[in-house]
Amino acid sequence: MSMNEEKYNGWTNYETWAAYIWMTSEEGTYKAWTQEARAAKEEAGDKLAARGILAERMQEAIEENAPDLPASLYSDLLGRAIGRIDFLEVAAAFLEE
Repeated sequence: MSMNEEKYNGWTNYETWAAYIWMTSEEGTYKAWTQEARAAKEEAGDKLAARGILAERMQEAIEENAPDLPASLYSDLLGRAIGRIDFLEVAAAFLEE
């Protein structure tokens, strides 16, 4: 299976699944993202626009909270993993809840 065809537990890839799991496994984090989902729905007016707004907020939050590592193998791997997250898919899951 090529990298483009990779699926993990029904999600686009492992990184997307892991992001969703971490964003839903701790009560405070889960509540914060469900509030963000509600706010995006109210702000956007339609589900597709809300998904884009929420996905952008999720990506910004994860990128801003990533550790600031010096240039290294580890910083490259972390950057690649974050870059593989399908934030639109994660946002859609929160909007469906």
